[in-house]
Amino acid sequence: MMICIPGVEPRIHDEVVTTIDAVATLLVLARAKVTAIDGVNLMPLLTRDRYPERRPVFTELHRYKQATGLDRTLDLRAVRLDQWKLIKDLLRGSSQLYDLAHDPGELHNLYGSNPAGARELEAVLDAFITEGERRARPLSARQGPAVGER
Repeated sequence: MMICIPGVEPRIHDEVVTTIDAVATLLVLARAKVTAIDGVNLMPLLTRDRYPERRPVFTELHRYKQATGLDRTLDLRAVRLDQWKLIKDLLRGSSQLYDLAHDPGELHNLYGSNPAGARELEAVLDAFITEGERRARPLSARQGPAVGER
């Protein structure tokens, strides 16, 4: 993601972020009173290199049943945590697990050979599906910067 903020020196960061983080960050910059929002305020990362440890990042892919786009599905969901990525295809009832540090092209599905890792990511993804991003944290995660922190 590229973001330009007056007074903040441009840099490159390797952390995985999502577009909802831009919303949280822009609300903080606008000095909006925010108490609960999905996404992470990126200002601590941009100004002090602080970022939540073990933060999951979620993806949803919508398939459209009609050319009009009015009838869509929510059947592809994914979570990225550390070097791992789990993809669940709810329509087909299948899952894929990839070690992105060793397989960035996602060519080798490790779902069957890493059941413990798959279970951890499935629990995080299931919490996201049922409760939203703010509740979907791995058990071992420490809290990162608050949304309103600058």
